[in-house]
Amino acid sequence: MALIPLAPTEVEHFRREGYLVRQEFMLDEVTELQNMVASLLSPLPGRNPRITMHSALTDPEFARFPNNPYATYHVVNTVLAGENWISLMADHRLIDTVCELLSPSVDLDMSFLRMRPSGLRMEAPWHRDADTDKFDDHRGVTSLVYLHDMTAASGATRVIPASRGYSHRSLESQNVSVDELESAAIPIEQPAGTVLYLSSSVVHRGDWNRTQDESGVLAFEYRAAGNNRHMGTSEDPALTDLPVARPGWRLSMPSRWFSAIS
Repeated sequence: MALIPLAPTEVEHFRREGYLVRQEFMLDEVTELQNMVASLLSPLPGRNPRITMHSALTDPEFARFPNNPYATYHVVNTVLAGENWISLMADHRLIDTVCELLSPSVDLDMSFLRMRPSGLRMEAPWHRDADTDKFDDHRGVTSLVYLHDMTAASGATRVIPASRGYSHRSLESQNVSVDELESAAIPIEQPAGTVLYLSSSVVHRGDWNRTQDESGVLAFEYRAAGNNRHMGTSEDPALTDLPVARPGWRLSMPSRWFSAIS
């Protein structure tokens, strides 16, 4: 699928609301993404120790979670799982869109996987990425790749549009109530293959999956070059500050994550 350049209205929407939705991946590509994730969630020997797996179960339940036997809900540093993962992170559809929304000079911040196993109440709290990741400023974009059709019931990311009005550093300092946040939020319900581009200044959270179906997103966080991360996190992000774009240059991998990409 060739990249469709952003329309001026899309850029305007992102700058005003703090997010943008685009259908970036074809169905056969989504299947390949799901296969990559299933392999990552399998108990494989020799996995890079910096790939951090957060799971709800210590003993597998294949009957309940056939593609996610340990009910893994968070995996950090997916780019260390192989060249195909780095290639996916550097997919020019993602990078070109991020550059149009953010800056012609972009670095990787971190990579992770958020799975929402059926019935497992694991919710991400209200936050903005620029605060939790301790950036200099708000010049960051997170690309959330929908692995499955996402609805409010299956845990679609909830976003508060135009929430840059809250202070950059802290929601708590403004005494913003949970009820106020919830009433202003909308679930970003979209089909598999959609990418939700989130400004690092927009307030959002992950919900839990109330359905019987699989649900999950792949996430790649990017920062404008020079927008530094000041404090490390417990997640130990790998390849942070890796340049992925500069004016007239894009990071290219010798192999593609999906063979159908020309």
